Amino acid sequence: MTQPLKLPYRGKRLKISHICPQFKEVHGGGETVLFRLFREFADLGYDNVVHTFKISGSMSAFMDDRVTVKGPPGLLEHNIKNPLLESLIDLVGSPFTLFKVDKDSDMVCFYTETTVPAMFFYKLFVRKPCVYYCFQPPRFAYDAMESSVASGGGSRLFRILVPLFSAFYRKFDTFTAKMADKIVVFSGGYKEWVERLYGAKDARVLPPGVERPANLRPLPGEIAEKIGPESKVMVFSGKFVTKKNIDRAINIVELVSKKIPEVKLLLVGDGPERENLKTLTREKELENTVIFTGFVDNNDDVFSYYNASHLAILLEKNVSFGLFLTEAAICGAPSVAFEGGGPSDIVKNGYNGQLFSEDASDERIADYVTACFSDPALLENLRKGAIESAERYDWRSFAKSYADIIIETIK
Repeated sequence: MTQPLKLPYRGKRLKISHICPQFKEVHGGGETVLFRLFREFADLGYDNVVHTFKISGSMSAFMDDRVTVKGPPGLLEHNIKNPLLESLIDLVGSPFTLFKVDKDSDMVCFYTETTVPAMFFYKLFVRKPCVYYCFQPPRFAYDAMESSVASGGGSRLFRILVPLFSAFYRKFDTFTAKMADKIVVFSGGYKEWVERLYGAKDARVLPPGVERPANLRPLPGEIAEKIGPESKVMVFSGKFVTKKNIDRAINIVELVSKKIPEVKLLLVGDGPERENLKTLTREKELENTVIFTGFVDNNDDVFSYYNASHLAILLEKNVSFGLFLTEAAICGAPSVAFEGGGPSDIVKNGYNGQLFSEDASDERIADYVTACFSDPALLENLRKGAIESAERYDWRSFAKSYADIIIETIK
């Protein structure tokens, strides 16, 4: 095991309190980053205390045994499936995580936009240094209001209330973000955005790592049978929410299937849009083309689906990073994504995938996918580029770089 790093002027192990959002049953890239960060910090010899107001039993299994989890489990317990209301509960619940923060913590770190209210109260009353790892600004308040309204059900009431709340919350968010001693982001695009948005002078870019499991398990028999040996497979993995535009991926695979009948679309995950997506699949008579895997509760098993795929498709706009793209790339699946945010850092056109402008039509994207599947040499070159590009993202380097930022902030 790596020797514990020491604070050079205190001669003690670094003790970090992590203020986190609730860990939902259906987890995506953000949860993967946090769980791996805690593990890497534990390997480095740091004491980690995770504060969250909700973590389910199934999610607890992903937490490293060396990490202490604190918080009032069950607080604000709910069965709400509306993503917009869930986000509001996250915001309201985050300050409650502060009550058990240890006084001897060397640093308190806040993760994701939903912990901003907690950071406000911490800086207001404690006034000690803190780091804000801004996975993304609260997009319902800035650049994704329409999709936020849609995720809430699209009712007339939400169309009235969301803009009103967003106008207030933008001011609160920008004021609080400026209170942080350091802001960390995933990508160069987000660095520019948050520096402009918050007036930050030196937001640090720190992309997460990726690591392909040493041993990949076979796909479940039913899924393997649906894919078949000759299929050309596109894959999406993540939460089934409106902003991911998974319905467009279904439209695209329909267009591709007219020229490449053996094309398949793997949808790995779950979420509130699942039934709507299944309905769309039935309406388009694509039940044999679009394959829903359901929630994959072991993150290592997700790589088995990437390994069976030829292209990874992510049609969310202004993505903070896109961990799914690097995970798929390390398994040899090049990326199809929109320009901006993380994908612009990850994807180089013609080398490991293709970026499209946000106004690109489904037909244009489908033409590119069709061209890739029609040209084995092109696809092979993209596959090699994908693997090579993903290898530069390393979890241990990620953790060490973040630790350096924390120590710098404490000084």
